[in-house]
Amino acid sequence: TKEGVDVLLLSVGPDLPYLVGYEAMASERLTMLVVRSAGPPQLVIPELEAPRVEATHFEVRAWGELDDPIQVVAEACEDVEVVGLGDHTWSVFMMRLQDRISGVRWLPASSLTSSLRVFKDDGEVAAAQLVVAQVHALAREALDLQLRDVGIVEADLGAAHLEQADD
Repeated sequence: TKEGVDVLLLSVGPDLPYLVGYEAMASERLTMLVVRSAGPPQLVIPELEAPRVEATHFEVRAWGELDDPIQVVAEACEDVEVVGLGDHTWSVFMMRLQDRISGVRWLPASSLTSSLRVFKDDGEVAAAQLVVAQVHALAREALDLQLRDVGIVEADLGAAHLEQADD
């Protein structure tokens, strides 16, 4: 793989929802996608959150209260030399993983993942264009309201927008 990364470990941040369609809650309970250069990706997730995940192209490895999720991830990293760790991974998880996965080189996962989101399919482009059009319409509306009612504050601007939307 590019950069010689043997495994990607992705936790909270933009990569996880982009790759598996699930946005992990920022929590002291580890949720981490383990993507090895060979084999199916595995989402290590708290048992209580597992029902919220629709596994399509990855396996779900739910961990319970008595399990050690750091050990589960570490075991998936046996025989690797280079680990790409998600840039938004909490430092406490990073330190625990580094204690359990020794003798490897650590890289920021963004060295691989940031380029993935650059390319958009037609649906993503259409959705982005719709959002831009809505933001522009709202900005024009806000400007019109401010010019008409000089000195209007944000709360009043929001109320006026909602009033016009109801009409």
